[in-house]
Amino acid sequence: MRGGQGRRGAQGAPHQRVARGDGGRPVRRPQRRARGHQERLRPARHRQRAAAPAPPRRLRRLPDHVRSRQDHPKEGEVTRQTVSQAVAKRDNGPGALIKQYEGDFASVLPSHITPETFVRLSQGLLRRNAELREHAEANPGAFLAALLDCARLGHEPGTDAYALVPFKDKGVPTIVGIEQYQGEIERMYRAGAVVSVKAEVVRLNDFYHFDEKTMTKPDHRPGWFATDPPGQSRHPAFLSVKDRGELIGVYAYAEFPSGAVSRVVSMAKDEVMLHRAEARTKKIWDGPWEKSMWLKTAVHELEKWVPTSSEYRREQLRAVAEADVIRQRPTYDVTQAPPPPAPMSMPTEDITDAEIVDEPGEVDDWPPVTKPGSGGGTDAS
Repeated sequence: MRGGQGRRGAQGAPHQRVARGDGGRPVRRPQRRARGHQERLRPARHRQRAAAPAPPRRLRRLPDHVRSRQDHPKEGEVTRQTVSQAVAKRDNGPGALIKQYEGDFASVLPSHITPETFVRLSQGLLRRNAELREHAEANPGAFLAALLDCARLGHEPGTDAYALVPFKDKGVPTIVGIEQYQGEIERMYRAGAVVSVKAEVVRLNDFYHFDEKTMTKPDHRPGWFATDPPGQSRHPAFLSVKDRGELIGVYAYAEFPSGAVSRVVSMAKDEVMLHRAEARTKKIWDGPWEKSMWLKTAVHELEKWVPTSSEYRREQLRAVAEADVIRQRPTYDVTQAPPPPAPMSMPTEDITDAEIVDEPGEVDDWPPVTKPGSGGGTDAS
């Protein structure tokens, strides 16, 4: 190419002559990448040509001293055994055990809970509580005993009425069923003997007064300080637990439909602590459940003075039903009844002497009498 003719650059456009001392030959400046590398770009013909497809990737050949892992001949069998064991464990787990004893639950459940509902609720409780499920698998007997007690009382498991508490007794996993004070109050209402149940804790700074001789129920004012004079209070609004002080007592009573009040159960702190000492799960008494356990102790004592069995209402309904049956029985008119039969006439003559005489023509069919020792013959004289 001559020097006077224009040359095409990398992009195909003609270069213009530049007045330089080298005869006007244009200076070729290398194009740089955005990253700043001093690397020349490939010619345009290489960039415009479609890239050839990459050859398939060859698998890396393992060295001779390395051998590939081969499947064990019993690997599939071991996998099937593991799956079978998992399925068997699920079928024999606590959930299946509950379904197996559905008939036992049905024999003690009251009418307001069906056995199917009780089983479903128990199985759902196991799925929600992993710790309870582990203890149930380790000690299924204690788990079933707690559920049977819950069914007998007519509660739903895992609610505010009845709780299943897993714990370890001397290192052995076990489960204990605890009826909450809400459950005991529910059974009082269910019996139909009470219209109201009152249970409350008393703190150090509360106003509390009760005289068994002159009062039917205590006068407790949680928003009043004990040092305030009657009729006056420095804090008529709600007080915090810190302002009211520590727990010093608890009381409970019930009101009947007639307006009468049951025996008021009042317990001081030392009496409540005696119940705590006999409890198997003392950790429940600490922390946020302290007030609930105090209330449960008082309501449990009130249960001795108030009907709580569901049979109480059933007996009332049965008595009413029997009275209706008696009133619906048909009545009979005594005046239209037939006269009684006349009495038989008896001889009035007195019998002085009598003798049994055989009727004529009557044959005596009795055999002859034989004397002992006579050899079976008759006596002839």
